[in-house]
Amino acid sequence: MKRKKRTQYGIQAVKQQVAGLHDIILSGSVLAIDPSCVTSASLPGYAWYESGELTESGVVDTISYSLPLTRRLQLLGKHFREEFDEPDILVIEHIGVGGKANMESLIRATGAIISSFETENVISIVPLAWQAFIEKRIPLGEGNDFIKYKEYKMNHKSDQLDAEFIGLAIIELAKEI
Repeated sequence: MKRKKRTQYGIQAVKQQVAGLHDIILSGSVLAIDPSCVTSASLPGYAWYESGELTESGVVDTISYSLPLTRRLQLLGKHFREEFDEPDILVIEHIGVGGKANMESLIRATGAIISSFETENVISIVPLAWQAFIEKRIPLGEGNDFIKYKEYKMNHKSDQLDAEFIGLAIIELAKEI
């Protein structure tokens, strides 16, 4: 069962989804989300791409993490409905079911975000899939130097950056098709 879930949201499954949407990904709008239920340690990150180019990114930092979870989720959905146009493609990090309480709240946050949009084009990608894909595609200054994602993340980790990388992975996949 675990193998099936891994392949369902892994890089091969995502490549198949991207293959059917690559023209829209490269010519339309893509909203990539690194979900969070708003905690003291994590905020939802977002990255907006137009025609394959990053035009805006950030985190949703307008919701207090001291509010009850259900209220944070309501405000999260409201924020995405009010602050963003309808994207052609919504890309969201897929959060698997785990035994930890924070996983449940992340899954609920993902639902709140997805339900904020009406696009039929939703791509879910597991962290290991986009991280493995992006690992050798992070430019380091000028030229063709690259470093591994994990090394980069140690010094640059942010929810905003993860959202940018999630979107970049999908766009790079579309360019390869």
